[in-house]
Amino acid sequence: MFVASCKWLKIMKGSDAIGLAIVGKNHSAHSVLGTPEFMAPELYDENYTEMIDMYSFGMCLLEMVTLELSYSECDNVVKICKKVTSGVRPQTMNKVTLELF
Repeated sequence: MFVASCKWLKIMKGSDAIGLAIVGKNHSAHSVLGTPEFMAPELYDENYTEMIDMYSFGMCLLEMVTLELSYSECDNVVKICKKVTSGVRPQTMNKVTLELF
């Protein structure tokens, strides 16, 4: 379920929330909750808006297209966090090609 226009923005994968932004009146979020593979780099700086949910949605799409978990090349959460904050894309991106009609 993806809810785009309310105070609580969620992207759900099965029964697990993979991204959640609690947005206040100043349009900045105040808490962090999520699965590292789906968390936008801005989350680690703790200065983000509801737009981070678009990143999570994109990571969901990547998983659906490739049928693989993003950052599966990493064997722990710390390595995932380092790659995400450094702007390194997951290796599964190499499986995605753009075909123009």
